[in-house]
Amino acid sequence: MMLNSFLPDMQGRYAIAGSAIGALAPLTLVVGAWAPSASASDIALTVATCAVWGAALASPLLLGGMFALAGRAQSRLRAELQSERAGTDQLRHTAYHDAVTGLRNRHALSEDVSAIMAAGLDLERRPAMLLLDLDRFKVINDTMGHHAGDEVLLAITRRLKAHCGESRSVYRLGGDEFVIIWDGAPGRGEVEEFVLALQAAVFRPVRHAGAEIDTSGSIGIAFMTPADETVSTVLKRADLALYQAKETSGPSHCFFTLDMDEDLQLRRQFEHSMRMALAGDGFRLDYRPVADAVSLDTRLYEACLRWTHPEHGDVAPTLFLPLAREAGLITQIDRWMLRKAISDASMWPEDIAVLIPVSTRKLIKPGFSEQIRRLLAEFDVAPERLTLSVTSDALGAGFAPLAQPAIDGLRGLGVSVSVSGFGLGEINLAALQEAGVDEVRIDMEQMRQFAGEGREENLLQLLVGFAGSLGAGVTLEGIDTEADLAAARRLGVARFQGGAAGVPLPAMQVGLTRRLVPLNGSRIGGMPRLRLAVSC
Repeated sequence: MMLNSFLPDMQGRYAIAGSAIGALAPLTLVVGAWAPSASASDIALTVATCAVWGAALASPLLLGGMFALAGRAQSRLRAELQSERAGTDQLRHTAYHDAVTGLRNRHALSEDVSAIMAAGLDLERRPAMLLLDLDRFKVINDTMGHHAGDEVLLAITRRLKAHCGESRSVYRLGGDEFVIIWDGAPGRGEVEEFVLALQAAVFRPVRHAGAEIDTSGSIGIAFMTPADETVSTVLKRADLALYQAKETSGPSHCFFTLDMDEDLQLRRQFEHSMRMALAGDGFRLDYRPVADAVSLDTRLYEACLRWTHPEHGDVAPTLFLPLAREAGLITQIDRWMLRKAISDASMWPEDIAVLIPVSTRKLIKPGFSEQIRRLLAEFDVAPERLTLSVTSDALGAGFAPLAQPAIDGLRGLGVSVSVSGFGLGEINLAALQEAGVDEVRIDMEQMRQFAGEGREENLLQLLVGFAGSLGAGVTLEGIDTEADLAAARRLGVARFQGGAAGVPLPAMQVGLTRRLVPLNGSRIGGMPRLRLAVSC
């Protein structure tokens, strides 16, 4: 050990050891040749003339060299073994850890959960799985870059590890999903207390490049059971709970319950039915009239997606569209709806226009304005007869830079762009002014709920005035009564939509209804009763 300390080089240690062994040969000969009667000159003469003595004297040098060579070979072998072991350790670390956050990954989660199950579950303190998903993470990556996304992931990782401590294990599944395993978790009440504290500790703004990025998310919670065979069975339950938690805006959490599994089966059935509807003729479009507030003429119709389920009948879009987004079908549905609506418009009189809702993700997809140009050319529909309606989040802080090129391209073609949900959703007012949209759409009922009964007109007056300052027209939605229409006229909006404008029509009936006229000339509340005037 002392030799190792002074000579860490293996080759040097082997050389010294070989020399020491080689020195024993001349020493042995000297001891054997020594006699009391022999003089020093006699011993010297023997050494000089005897070949054995020459070999003996050279043995320290020879053995030292041979051992040095053996030491070099041993050193190389050890270095290769260490390099191979380090490479194996690195491969194992890579296989079991996430490259961005350094957390253990899905493969490690599977092994750890299997080990927990193999050890047997304590029914009093069952292990819990917490599945955490960030909100709007793709928006951060798309608008601020992957460096910002990685910074958010690293910040979330640090907060999770600090809050979970040594008693809970943290994993990253990929994307914006994290898992916490709490082996030997206490009852539901204690887990819920922990989750509430976790949300407060983790979902805080993250600073990046001098700005703050808001973070939020949802958590699904499932307890492991003796019937679980793989990590996938536990993850499925946690994912169902997460899906339910996402129904609530902002930070939220939910525990798995048995009825969620029934919901999953129903969603899968609906997903299959929607795929069949896309492949066949299962979807259809109806068209809601949009009337002029002054003349009461109807020369614009909004395309409304409809779906009749073979077993459950008519399904509201508010129910099946979120399922379509989750199943990855929304892009196909958007494409079908655009093509169908423009095709229908090609059969109408040329003074009748169509308004088509378009999702924000569809709008910001590269080449969208070119796709619209090709469709208009294919069906020989003038661009001025098409209005595309996007939700207000298209001009929010997250999407505005991506939406602007598409809006410019559409308006360059002559297509009008309308923003729905104006006044309630997230919107960048500077982006709205820069976008130069043609119209904003405001829902009167939502304004009434927001401002309170009797005070909605004051709020609407502000919004209408602001839109007018930007050169944008206003369509007021939710106009169902003559009192509503009187209010719309007082506000000076350009058009209105709702029950007072007429009921949705199939494509073949569009163009027959042109104008709303007084019914028998009678008036209620200063406004004439309305009926549909049908012209051939």
